[in-house]
Amino acid sequence: AGYMEVKNRCTYLGNSVWIGPNAVIVEKINIGDNVLIAANSYVNFDVPSNSIVIGNPGRIFHQQTLLKDISVKNGLKNE
Repeated sequence: AGYMEVKNRCTYLGNSVWIGPNAVIVEKINIGDNVLIAANSYVNFDVPSNSIVIGNPGRIFHQQTLLKDISVKNGLKNE
């Protein structure tokens, strides 16, 4: 119950993803845009955009919301 199998799912890397040396990324996960994966990290989960992942097992060390996203949510125009 509550489990859905996704068949033929591929690993997805977003734009501006930096992967440190000896990092391991398992197959069939999504990595968002502007992500940094530190050296020697082991990533076995989906990583949201604008995140830094470190460690073995990997964990999200920092996640940042972009100023542009905050401005749009508050109805401000970015000129």
